[in-house]
Amino acid sequence: MSLTARANLVSARPRHASRVKDAFDELNKYAASPKHGASLEQIKAVDQVRKSHPVLRGAVADDDLVGRLINDPDNQDLWFNQLLGNKFCRTMGTTGPSDPGAAVLLKGFEAYMVQDYIYCARGIFYQTQRAMSSTSTEEFDETADKASRYCTYAQGALHLCVYPVDQGLGMNDTSVLQTKAAPVTDSYTKFQFETARDYNWVMGLVAMIPCIQSYYALANPLYKNATDKVKRTSGLRLLTDENAHG
Repeated sequence: MSLTARANLVSARPRHASRVKDAFDELNKYAASPKHGASLEQIKAVDQVRKSHPVLRGAVADDDLVGRLINDPDNQDLWFNQLLGNKFCRTMGTTGPSDPGAAVLLKGFEAYMVQDYIYCARGIFYQTQRAMSSTSTEEFDETADKASRYCTYAQGALHLCVYPVDQGLGMNDTSVLQTKAAPVTDSYTKFQFETARDYNWVMGLVAMIPCIQSYYALANPLYKNATDKVKRTSGLRLLTDENAHG
């Protein structure tokens, strides 16, 4: 993902979308750490080589792990058709607030946002568990900071669900807070947590990168191609306000 695309994922309302930036910051911090990653001299050397040997337009660099995964023939249907070509998302980009089907789409987006809140809330529990099993003060402090950030993320996601419709979705807070995790949320969080547990927290972040990239990949074309009427739809407005703008 380019730096521009990364910046586009950072919302003016940082409680929600800043978790994307935090994830990249953590990856960069790990990569630049003398303890874990390459030295600054090595990073600079690789950067110079890449500048002198640019990748051909349309090609995928050998060291672009995510690009290779996305363009792997086994994954192209998953990324380009099932995700970016998702019928629900495409319909969001063409349906205005008074058009037939708008109410059903809004309900679908509300369900998604509630699950996003649940995902963030589970992150609090997970990071707290990790902090309690720390083996050093440094590790505890870092993990406790992550737990604190997940509290902020969960608050932001919850507020987008329950704030009035000019700022959020206007949902009932008790209803949101008592909703159970959907099977897909259970599956995704289990995958992330087991990856981090069985490998390390960096691999847990790497496992999230395609998901992080998909927000911009979905939201940007939806916003660019939508009419002014469609852009006033609550779901599309909230999605693109967070993820689509340069």
